[in-house]
Amino acid sequence: MGERQLSKAEYERMVSRPRRRYQSLSLAEEGWALRGRVPAPAFWFERSDIGAEPNGTYWRRPYIPVVSLVIDGWTAVFFYFSGKRLDSCTFAYNLTPARLGIAVQVMRKAGLARYTRPAAEWAFKEVPGYNRAALRPALRSLLRSLKPRGRHS
Repeated sequence: MGERQLSKAEYERMVSRPRRRYQSLSLAEEGWALRGRVPAPAFWFERSDIGAEPNGTYWRRPYIPVVSLVIDGWTAVFFYFSGKRLDSCTFAYNLTPARLGIAVQVMRKAGLARYTRPAAEWAFKEVPGYNRAALRPALRSLLRSLKPRGRHS
């Protein structure tokens, strides 16, 4: 394959596309090879029950943990628990519109699609000013695309 110049739009499209991932790289005199495709995006959950207040107060509250959905190393969604019950959830406020879309896909893949609307509603109301202009339109669009919550959802 030869080199070719790309337009800015082509470049942006190619850079934003997820790259294939592999478990191993084999190196030998005759060449190299990537093996063992890994699905993208990779995601996991992390639990935290410690926190800090702006006034310098630090605490640990094992009875009210926060579980984070982490995708490819960036935090996407927070699930707040009270004891064993889910109290609320929200998308991370620093997401870009593209990452919000990935987070929604991962929530579906993880069996958490029913929490997409509550997370989007909370984030829409509470997103701070530093990211409001970028994230609110994407959240508004997401909320319009979701079925309205029924009385028993």
